[in-house]
Amino acid sequence: AQWSQLRLHNKSDSRYSDDHAELFAQYLEDHTGFQDLGPETFEERRKVFEATDFDWYSQNIVLPPRPYVVMELVKGEALQ
Repeated sequence: AQWSQLRLHNKSDSRYSDDHAELFAQYLEDHTGFQDLGPETFEERRKVFEATDFDWYSQNIVLPPRPYVVMELVKGEALQ
């Protein structure tokens, strides 16, 4: 969710591209609690939580009891 909000769908980011943003559903709200964990900046949090040696089980991370995100509605049809 943070990647969508801060980078991919953030029109004020210098790397923003309409063509690229439209390929992905937009996260509108993030209620996961991850934005409050670890280092202050998004890039620093990514380095910590996306590290190959990061061990979730060794952390004392407390998240909301029902974390969720709100995303834009993407209309489509099942191909089954």
